Amino acid sequence: MLAELKDRSQVTIPKSVVTELGLKIGDQFEVITQHGEIHLVPVVVYPKAEIEKLEKLAAQAKKTNI
Repeated sequence: MLAELKDRSQVTIPKSVVTELGLKIGDQFEVITQHGEIHLVPVVVYPKAEIEKLEKLAAQAKKTNI
C-alpha cells in the first residue's frame, strides 16, 4: 500500500487501514522512527482531571485489598 507526502507534511492513511483499526477523526498517534522507518502508533490521551480520578480510585482499591 502506498501513501504520498502532501503539502504541510500530511500523509493520508488508506481507508482500509482506518476501517481495520477503527480510527476516527481527531485520533492521535505517537510517531516513532526506527532504522529509517516511520511507525504511527494510535494513543489515547486523557485529560489530567480524568487521570487524577483514576489515581484516586486505584489508591482506594489498594486500601480495601490490604
